[in-house]
Amino acid sequence: MIRFENSGPEYAPDALLAVAVLVGVWLLVTVGRYVRADRGTRVSTRQALRVRWG
Repeated sequence: MIRFENSGPEYAPDALLAVAVLVGVWLLVTVGRYVRADRGTRVSTRQALRVRWG
């Protein structure tokens, strides 16, 4: 691997990997909760997201 003078900190790839893993786990939990919910809860969740983002 070629290293340049100002290529950034040595731990940057590890930090990016850790952030990517945390985001992936959060997405899995969120999507899993949505998929397992019943129809009324999914409707309510979508409505809450529209209110929050709108």
